[in-house]
Amino acid sequence: MKVKKWFASLLVFILVAGFGFPLVGAAAEAKYEVWLADQGTQTIHIYDQTHKEIDTIDFKNIGTKPHMLVFDEQGDYAYVANMGTGTVSVIRASDRKVLATLETAPGAHAALPSPDGKTVLVANTPSQSISKIVVDKENEKFTVERTIDLTKLKELSNDKEFPNRNPICIFFTPDGKKAYVTIGGGGLVILDAETLEVVQAFGKSIFGAHGCGLIVSPDGKEMYATSGSTTSGHYYSFDIATDSLTHKASSEGLDTHGVAFTPDGSQLWLVNRVSDDVTIMDVKTKKIVDKIDYVGDAPDLISFSPDGKYAYISLRGPEPATGTHNMAGNTPGLAIIDVEKKKLKEIIPINTKGTDPHGLDVRVISAPEVAPKIVTVKNVSKEIVVGKKTIKLPVAVNKSANGEALVSARAVTEALGGSVYWNAKERAFVLQANNQFVKFTIGSDTAVVNGRTHKLQNKVSVVNGHSQVPASFLFELFGYTVK
Repeated sequence: MKVKKWFASLLVFILVAGFGFPLVGAAAEAKYEVWLADQGTQTIHIYDQTHKEIDTIDFKNIGTKPHMLVFDEQGDYAYVANMGTGTVSVIRASDRKVLATLETAPGAHAALPSPDGKTVLVANTPSQSISKIVVDKENEKFTVERTIDLTKLKELSNDKEFPNRNPICIFFTPDGKKAYVTIGGGGLVILDAETLEVVQAFGKSIFGAHGCGLIVSPDGKEMYATSGSTTSGHYYSFDIATDSLTHKASSEGLDTHGVAFTPDGSQLWLVNRVSDDVTIMDVKTKKIVDKIDYVGDAPDLISFSPDGKYAYISLRGPEPATGTHNMAGNTPGLAIIDVEKKKLKEIIPINTKGTDPHGLDVRVISAPEVAPKIVTVKNVSKEIVVGKKTIKLPVAVNKSANGEALVSARAVTEALGGSVYWNAKERAFVLQANNQFVKFTIGSDTAVVNGRTHKLQNKVSVVNGHSQVPASFLFELFGYTVK
């Protein structure tokens, strides 16, 4: 089955549970849930935004060692990779119902949904394989389409550069066409997300062992990744357009693993499992600029609240259910970090015997309300003033028959810090604005925002080679109201 992959990833921000803020109707304050997978006791713990545990899901008869837990961008489903049983479970987030548990291959480590939610790629670590799951959301049907053996790929045949072919973590590029995969013994491979053929491969001489921490940069142009050991930690950035390594540096921590961008996109937080700390990279300079000295024992994965007040970190247990190097901790549970103070606020402990928290993600129910900002769009003008910024337009503002102003999608989006990805074959483009990912099709009067269809007042058109969209809809994506 051929699946189109359109919408930009998880994350541009993993911090909002892999899906964007609502287009309209935001609540007065953020409402969200923190989901934490305890692979030692086979339990999913669910906390609300007040940090009260409100629910649990018993996985004992579903899948053993639930390792990674990731929501799709739309927030409809959580995908849980069960390392003990080599399966992936699909949970409907709204009512916590487990809809399916699919057999992939022994050691299912991470299951990552594509930006459009139609595909899930699974890293089966000890099996040295990757499985592809096809998702029919309308009928809630989930099917394992195929599994590829990484040991059969000629691009990974160099034993010196690839001591093993154990896939660890996976992340999609913004257009959903490629997937980055870290390899346990060292190395990183970029796959065509549709065919699962190798696009590019980097051996351990370039990318270190125990790599994970994959995440797309806020502008959608780079893929970040981490690697680490008991004696070192590194972070990397790759240019998505050219599939090339652009930066590598020490994390200034030991065994760097989980990563997340702050909600404003200015910093990348790196979790260091052995040094029990978080180091903070400035996005503009790509340099480590700050550090939180202690965040709990054996910190692993990280996710932010949608309002940016808190960072949540999973803390491993004294008897790790999975792992090959020093991951044991004596403070198992959920660490809560005060982002403004850059300080550990509290640890919500899990004291059950055998506990080993690991998988972590945030499910956004409603995002915080943003005060309205007004922008005036004048007919026939080739300039729009937004605050202190003047946006130059390639073609003048054109008022439609119903009075709606039409403006250049690319000019406005890029001026306000977003990105546009054009698909000439389909005469369509994906626009990234803040945490929204919007697909427009030339000649259509609908737009698809993070998987949901919205009606436009006018059809998307082209004037002198420039795509024109309704101004009110476009500016609202950036938090503005048009006058």
